Amino acid sequence: MKRLLFICCLICWPFTVANSIQNYRKAVLPDVVYTPITLVYNAPVKSQLLSNNIINALKGFLDANAKDIKKVANKYHFNEDFLISMICLETRYGESELFRLYNNAGSIKFPKGAFVRYDDDLPKEPFRVYKDKYSGIEDIPLFIQGNKSERYKKFLAIADSSNVYNIIDEFKRTGYATSPTYAKNMKIIYTNLLYLKNYL
Repeated sequence: MKRLLFICCLICWPFTVANSIQNYRKAVLPDVVYTPITLVYNAPVKSQLLSNNIINALKGFLDANAKDIKKVANKYHFNEDFLISMICLETRYGESELFRLYNNAGSIKFPKGAFVRYDDDLPKEPFRVYKDKYSGIEDIPLFIQGNKSERYKKFLAIADSSNVYNIIDEFKRTGYATSPTYAKNMKIIYTNLLYLKNYL
């Protein structure tokens, strides 16, 4: 009888442990970790929501730039998380040469004062150069708000709203960036930013 009971325990033990782990995950870890991106917003993304690489890159970027971004966001009525996500995408989390050496946070072209040439959509395109990181970050809302094109009106109307996913979608429609994955990639960054702010 004891031997039979022992065999039953051996058979059931893996399932018991598995259930315990699953229950622990549900109790301790937020559901967002296990939610595919496709359930959070309408984008054809198959990967999991979170990435340790993105979260670590965000930490480093925010340590260096969060104060400047917050000042700019408040001054020009832009959603702060949108601005962080956008700049992280444009500068590869602050590691692009254009940002490190020339303080250009938004990949803003069109000569105005000092500029440097880089290959982008076309060879040797002119990108603005700024005296410091704050000036480069500040020029993003200045450039967009100063643009007289109709294409930015809808975006500016919601730029300080709380739904960052909608802001990103509207920003992509402005044509600011030409990459077809621009909005998708920014949403991935923003989702990781949300997790970093709320759970870590």
